[in-house]
Amino acid sequence: MKTTKFKKNRTVCDCGRPTGDYREGSQQICPLCFKAGAIYKAECRAAAAKREARIAETRREEWRHVRRLVFSLLLFITVSAQADLIDRLVAVESGGRTNVVGDGGKAFGPLQIHQGVLDDYKRWTGKTVTLAECRSLQVSRGVCAAYLAHYATEARIGRPVTDEDRARIWNGGPDGWRKSATLRYWARIYGNRETPRRRRSRKPTSGTGRI
Repeated sequence: MKTTKFKKNRTVCDCGRPTGDYREGSQQICPLCFKAGAIYKAECRAAAAKREARIAETRREEWRHVRRLVFSLLLFITVSAQADLIDRLVAVESGGRTNVVGDGGKAFGPLQIHQGVLDDYKRWTGKTVTLAECRSLQVSRGVCAAYLAHYATEARIGRPVTDEDRARIWNGGPDGWRKSATLRYWARIYGNRETPRRRRSRKPTSGTGRI
């Protein structure tokens, strides 16, 4: 910033005002220009921070999208690989009936799904499913497969996962595989070789996480 000489060896700022003890680099400037420069720098810093926040949020959203794609692929594999186990869960939970409400009105559908399970499902997939929609066998199977794909993993359990682990997790929640109270439920699943249509008279059981 250029300065010009003023009377009595004083200088003036480019704006024409006398300078004070304020400096821009090695040159003196007036107080108003100094204040304006500070405000401009603060605005620049704020704009840069907003830009960085937008970039970070975009990257997080891209990562969430990738995670959802990977989870959807894993879910498809899980549904295909565990179709027989889920059939047995349906038979024990509801006898194959779809319009079933149990656990005092908290569990819905052929797999007796709770709201907490749907909250987890939305967090993993970004999709919203209501309890009423869980009356659909297809929807319930998808939610169940997602739940098992997330919680019944070798990383969580510390060893290869078995159908017993999956069934007990569905009955007793994320740590159901280690709860002794889920052993009885697994015994029913293991002994159930009938199809849901042949077990219509069976009453709904307590489902996920209710132990």
